[in-house]
Amino acid sequence: MASVEHATVGADLFSVLPVCSKHCQYGLQVLACLAASSKRLKDTCVSVTQRDAVGMLMATLHEASTAAVEVTAAEPTVQQQKQQQQYGQAVAWLLHTAPAIKTIPGIAERLRQTPAVPLGCVLSLVAAGVRISLSQLLAAANSMVAGVEVWVQAQQQLGVQTDIPETAISICCDGDLSYLMCPGAASHDTAVGLLQLAMNCSNHFTAAAAAMVVLRPLPLEPFAFRKLLLTAVQRQHTGAVQFMTVNPAVLQHVDAPMLEAVLKCLVAVLFGTELCVDMLLHLPAAEQLSSVAVMQLLQAAAQRRADVWVSELCTVPAAQQLIGADVAQLLQAAVPVKHQGCGNARCVSHICRLRGVQQLSSDVVRGLIRVAVEHGGVVGNSAEPLRKLLPAAQQLSRDELTSLLQAALGPHDSCAHMQ
Repeated sequence: MASVEHATVGADLFSVLPVCSKHCQYGLQVLACLAASSKRLKDTCVSVTQRDAVGMLMATLHEASTAAVEVTAAEPTVQQQKQQQQYGQAVAWLLHTAPAIKTIPGIAERLRQTPAVPLGCVLSLVAAGVRISLSQLLAAANSMVAGVEVWVQAQQQLGVQTDIPETAISICCDGDLSYLMCPGAASHDTAVGLLQLAMNCSNHFTAAAAAMVVLRPLPLEPFAFRKLLLTAVQRQHTGAVQFMTVNPAVLQHVDAPMLEAVLKCLVAVLFGTELCVDMLLHLPAAEQLSSVAVMQLLQAAAQRRADVWVSELCTVPAAQQLIGADVAQLLQAAVPVKHQGCGNARCVSHICRLRGVQQLSSDVVRGLIRVAVEHGGVVGNSAEPLRKLLPAAQQLSRDELTSLLQAALGPHDSCAHMQ
């Protein structure tokens, strides 16, 4: 009787576990824990994993990567550290129970091309025999695979020897680029490959060090300059981007698509980027920016009251192509925020000089002035440039303007006399 009950339980688990592994967030981790609880469950769990070992492995690596990215901005909690440890243990268990997975053609390269895999999971992969060589490392960095340097770190921790030289190991493990600072120490191709590796690293300081090397006179091709800058943008290394965008050797190779990508990276940061945006928007490539790109950048800058950005962007030819609806949207973004000082009033002044303001109706202007007034304080001063600069404001009655502006431009208004 007991054996029948056990068989029934095993059959039930066998039918339930595949569903759990497919729909549960921690499917492989659940299977690994269940497998450790009893021999009967172990056999069932192993059978489940053998149905789609590759799918489970890749799904777990993706989940681990996503969870790791979510905590990069802050110190991981104890629970998050435990979670990452469980991911690594689950990967190790799967590779132990399904060792044939390592012999599947192309699986090793697929693993190496998976972005941002946490160190714990890579340690399990390396311990199971998966390796990365110098050519594979540089190829992954050239393809901008995020976090590929973790493979080198894992091999170093486990004492695995490969053909990766000490120079590349120092970059991946310590962020040390001193080798490249010595003139003639590396061949041209080696220097380009190592610079790309450093710029692709997840560590912002390593990328900034690579940008400092680029500041030195290096005989790099235009493609190499653009690739390094694009990599810095993709990895969100804003410090490296700022270093490179004040480098004339880099700027001369920036085209319109690259310029758009760089500006979108910097506008997300804003702080300390005024010099960069001034230099970038005076490049010939700025004249080729689309009105869609300029609109997106202006909206992002206006929402954050970045008046220097708004001023510079309004000088770009594409900004004068914006229609009335676009300008209204920009003004709506710039006006209604309390306690932001004079920055929003200056943004409004710059936007009001766009050609598209000629298309605004008096109803739209009335609504914008009302919003500026309703938010009170110094923000009410954004009504002043609206009144002065928008043609449609002239269609409002004197009494209406007086009542609106008296509320906006009170005696304590520090920006009321802006020109």
